[in-house]
Amino acid sequence: MRRTLTIAAAMLLLTSAIFAVTVSAHDIGHPAFQNEWDRHDKVVSEGIATRSWMWGPDAYTDVLEEDYAESPGGQRQVQYFDKARMEITYPNTDQDERWYVSNGLLVVELITGELQMGNTEIDPSDPAQVNVAGDPDVGIGPTYASFTDRLDDTAFDEGDTLNQQLNRDGTVEYQPSFGAYGVTAGSLTDATEHRIASIFEEYLARTGPIWVGGTQQVGEVAGVYEVGLPITEAYWAIVFVGGAEQDVLIQCFERRCLTYTPGNAPEWQVEMGNVGQHYYRWRYPDTGTPT
Repeated sequence: MRRTLTIAAAMLLLTSAIFAVTVSAHDIGHPAFQNEWDRHDKVVSEGIATRSWMWGPDAYTDVLEEDYAESPGGQRQVQYFDKARMEITYPNTDQDERWYVSNGLLVVELITGELQMGNTEIDPSDPAQVNVAGDPDVGIGPTYASFTDRLDDTAFDEGDTLNQQLNRDGTVEYQPSFGAYGVTAGSLTDATEHRIASIFEEYLARTGPIWVGGTQQVGEVAGVYEVGLPITEAYWAIVFVGGAEQDVLIQCFERRCLTYTPGNAPEWQVEMGNVGQHYYRWRYPDTGTPT
């Protein structure tokens, strides 16, 4: 097992890593986007809930127009956040519907290289050579492309201890030391034939403070709307966080990649990966970091 950090040191390194890539803030540019952000992250921002961000503290870009065949005029409004992208594909539908703002299948696109330009329109590209977790410029951990050949892996047996390590070249090797963390394979998702790691099942089953319709309520912290279905098994990886080696369990879902870092403080051990940032830099490589 790799050396773990003290909680204080881990949080300092985590903060350093966040600020290394989040250099500017943008206003949330549509009322429906604001409502969706408020649902999960308003209570985090105000210190009411102690948990990791669903979207991030601010928007990562302004509202953009992106091509999408079924949207009016062939374009839809989107806005990128650290963790994902919000979309309004059908602006003439009921704004009170939960799916009026959709949450893009960015992880599917990053792993396959297939940009979704419409319901059935695909623009093929190369899978993203972008780190899924950890420092963005250190090339030891897996990228999204590392998961491309893992999409069809056979699911682990329920209850199996998770001790498989995914390498940057996409190969998988058995590392029994990871078994000391006690994470096992959970229930099977029939639609994708993958099992959700037990630590992520616990996270997805949580309820807590959320903000709905201008009032604080108790509800689901994260579900299919935010995360999607699992499209890979969960694998351990060795990545750099703030310049220090960390053991991180990674599982990719349609919309997000979840990470479990045992060396973090408990409330930050399970986090959403920075999929929104990663996707934006992959799709718009010549744009650079938004300012």
